[in-house]
Amino acid sequence: MEIKTQKLILRDLVDEDIDLLPSLINDLEVSKLLALVPYPYGKKDAEWFVNHCKEEARKNPRTSYELGIVLKDTSELVGCVGITSVNQWDGKATLGYWLGRKYFS
Repeated sequence: MEIKTQKLILRDLVDEDIDLLPSLINDLEVSKLLALVPYPYGKKDAEWFVNHCKEEARKNPRTSYELGIVLKDTSELVGCVGITSVNQWDGKATLGYWLGRKYFS
């Protein structure tokens, strides 16, 4: 899945993101705001997360969307957005996101 805006691309996570995720999340200022993310966050955590997201993406109907937030100009991964607990019948879902610290402002 891919959603494009004027400045961003929201896309499914890929294997190439595994090496980048720890450098973004392994920061106490980022991870302390995330309920289900371990600290410290390492490569094995990133591997598990990307593989989990791939499994969720294969479900039909899809009930979870964990997407990478990428800068359109540079193709740089800067964080993730999650739309989870999607209930098509009730029209409800849970939305959350996080950004690497250097992208806070």
